[in-house]
Amino acid sequence: MLSALEILVFAMVVGTETPQRVTFEEDIRPIFKAYCFDCHGATEKPKGGLDLRLKKFAQKGGKSGSSLKENAPEQSNLLQRIKSGEMPPSEKKVPAEKIALIERWLKNGAPTLRAEPDSLPPGIGITEEERNYWFFKPLLEPKVPEITFNQKKLAPLDAFILTKLQQKKLGFNPEADKRTLIRRAYLDLTGLPPTIDQVERFEKNTAPNAYETLVDELLSSPAYGERWARHWLDVAGYADTEGDSPNDSLRPHIYKYRDYVIRALNSDKPFNQFIIEQLAGDELAPKPWDELSLQARELLAATGFLRCGPDITAGGGAIAEAEQTFTESIKIISSGLLGLSVGCAQCHDHRYDPISQVDYFRFRAIFEPAFNPSQWRKPAERTAALMTKPDREKSTQIEKVAQELASKLQAETNSTIKMIFEKELQKIPTELHEPVRKAFETPEAKRTPEQKTLFEKYPKINVRAGIIEQYDPKAMAELKKAQATIDAKRAEKPKEDFYAIMSEVPSKIPATKLFHRGDYRQPLQEIIPGDLSIATVHEAKPWDCPTNNKGDSSGRRLAFAQHLTSGKHPEFNRTMANRIWVYHFGQGIVDTPGEFGKLGTAPSQPELLDWLALQLPKNNWSLKAFHKLIMTSTTYRQSSVHRPEQDSVDISNQLYGRFPLRRLEAESIRDSILKVNNRLDSTLYGAAIPLKEDIAGVMHYPDESPRKTIYMQVRRHKPSAFLLTFDGPSLSPNCDKRTPSAGTPQALALMNSEFIRSESNHLATLILKNQTTDTNALILHAWKIVYQRQPNAKELTLAENFITESKATYTATKSKDSNQMAWTDLCQQLLASNEFIYLE
Repeated sequence: MLSALEILVFAMVVGTETPQRVTFEEDIRPIFKAYCFDCHGATEKPKGGLDLRLKKFAQKGGKSGSSLKENAPEQSNLLQRIKSGEMPPSEKKVPAEKIALIERWLKNGAPTLRAEPDSLPPGIGITEEERNYWFFKPLLEPKVPEITFNQKKLAPLDAFILTKLQQKKLGFNPEADKRTLIRRAYLDLTGLPPTIDQVERFEKNTAPNAYETLVDELLSSPAYGERWARHWLDVAGYADTEGDSPNDSLRPHIYKYRDYVIRALNSDKPFNQFIIEQLAGDELAPKPWDELSLQARELLAATGFLRCGPDITAGGGAIAEAEQTFTESIKIISSGLLGLSVGCAQCHDHRYDPISQVDYFRFRAIFEPAFNPSQWRKPAERTAALMTKPDREKSTQIEKVAQELASKLQAETNSTIKMIFEKELQKIPTELHEPVRKAFETPEAKRTPEQKTLFEKYPKINVRAGIIEQYDPKAMAELKKAQATIDAKRAEKPKEDFYAIMSEVPSKIPATKLFHRGDYRQPLQEIIPGDLSIATVHEAKPWDCPTNNKGDSSGRRLAFAQHLTSGKHPEFNRTMANRIWVYHFGQGIVDTPGEFGKLGTAPSQPELLDWLALQLPKNNWSLKAFHKLIMTSTTYRQSSVHRPEQDSVDISNQLYGRFPLRRLEAESIRDSILKVNNRLDSTLYGAAIPLKEDIAGVMHYPDESPRKTIYMQVRRHKPSAFLLTFDGPSLSPNCDKRTPSAGTPQALALMNSEFIRSESNHLATLILKNQTTDTNALILHAWKIVYQRQPNAKELTLAENFITESKATYTATKSKDSNQMAWTDLCQQLLASNEFIYLE
């Protein structure tokens, strides 16, 4: 029998977790890579002869001798220099917790996972641990858990979720009620609330497939494309301005790319084709482009994706500005499509992920022929004309007629000037007539000083077209009439319009060179184009990018786009599946959707993510099928109610044991307010509606325009105040995920915004139009409009008291219309409420 002391010791041993074994490959090399490799590993000749890429290299040391000593951290020169702050020499020092890890490793004998080679080729290379990092592994079909729920076998998505929940002794929340489900589906897919009639019709529909039918109907709505286009435009970094300082020049044609995205989503264009067209639509559009078919127009409009990044060359600029613009576009492409931030590797090998500087420039070389900073084309030079051949012929014919009229007008003008001159000539001495006439007939720029003196002495003889009216108003009126005829004729020309596009200059394919420390002024060796090495490290035959330097296009972007969307590119598939999940749930399986590398968050459901990543190509890349897969799941249809047992285990809801409650985006809040007011203009497509600047320099959406917010101008430097307040996208250069905040600025905006107040007044007017003066009936109507439900008894009493007290207050202050003002106040409370602006 154990003694009390033995029991206590046993309990202490069992209750203490064994520290994880620290190894060079898994723990120490990543620290050295992040803080030391720049000098001691990345270059062919490491500083001081010290190479830290292998433990045995570190033990061998450099000019100062061995840097590591097993079981003796206090005698390890490298550790002591790191602890003292002497190394690394830069401002970026090794954090204390990482120093402690190195010390622990040394104390435990500095173990490695495997025997090390005696030598390595130059460069950091890719280790086995990096190859096996989850994001870089090939996509393999995960085994779906066999699990039932409510005596039914679960669909794969729910099986993965419930398995994780049950491991924590949790389960699904109950299904949300039908009103919550229809509001959730409407707001999620269209960004707009349903009407009370739509809610009541759905609540009464007892068909087993009623919800699935609802989802299909919403996916067929044009509002779906507008809502989900906004998500993609964040990723693309879309703006209607260039982002050059201080002008933030307008991009007059980029809205056609926005419209392309809306059309593509509404038509359920296969997602692989959607990506291919955006990366290489110009390489698919047959040339010449002087007679663009509808298909060619769509393909060229799609390349606006590559024009979305900030372009600081709009107002001029040298190669430095062109290089910076190109760099920002690479950031958008890599984070948006590959889920990786590669910018770190522009100057040196990536400190955290297996992306070398050579890899960065290989990736850049794919897009170099289109951007080509050495032969940079400014925004105005990157366009395609929309005018058709018949339109050009018509325009030429109209211009010919206009020129004939203009010639006739010029002759009449000259005749009138000559007539006036002869009249004025009679008013000066006769002996001056001939020299003055000669001076008058001499072009102004060629007149002699003597001739100029004559005109100064007799100014009235210097008759010009601009002052004919002073001499002969009737003649001038006839000339103006003739000019108006010419202007009217030219106005008959077909309107000239353009697409903002990306394309290559035929037969001018530039060489890509690696820049020393990322400095374009220090080019080194030439680089051939290719994908990131880690992206193809598991492939039997790595992808080869074409290097064709002839013809209209290099073909590089098209080849890369096809490689990316082959269905076998693990980084692309995982990134896209996660992005769609983020927009449905407000949080990702990986909650850093533009950063899946070591700097990002780990996946909460890695098996589910891989399963989802395979569903896109399996369903012919149909986004609508993917939406339906998610939205018809038990996981999605749960209520959002918090349970105490869940909060104690999974307070951040990473296991998805409830639907995540979240506030609507700024665009949906504004559009929903206009919708319940019956003021929303649902016209599709068109040029961006300009913002208005107030006296304080703050930008606002124009009150007179009830267009959807997606058609409002998106500015980089001075965005809408409403968008800023409600966490609009930060376009620097793009927005992988909006960061929600809830605090004083939002509350103050809902209380004091002129837009909110104006729309509250509209809503009050709408409610008071009812043929009743019964306050309770009007309150009921208000609740149905805003919340699509009836008020409960408590809400009814509170609202009635609020109206009574508000009317009394306004009456006491002799307000013009106390009833209207009171109802406006109530409507503002409703529109500002969490129930209205949150997706439940």
